[in-house]
Amino acid sequence: MERGLTKKDMQHMTIGEIVDFAEAWNERQKQGKEAEERRSKSTKYRLATPEEISAYNRS
Repeated sequence: MERGLTKKDMQHMTIGEIVDFAEAWNERQKQGKEAEERRSKSTKYRLATPEEISAYNRS
């Protein structure tokens, strides 16, 4: 199973535990994707160069 469970793990779990694990895994993946989207939409800032700082301070 691609959610990190091996066949041996699943043999020791009940159906309910497997379903709960899959739901929790899906929720973590969803939160991760949403966080990545928020980070990609955030404004990218850059540091001012020394010349820009000097020009700003002179005015």
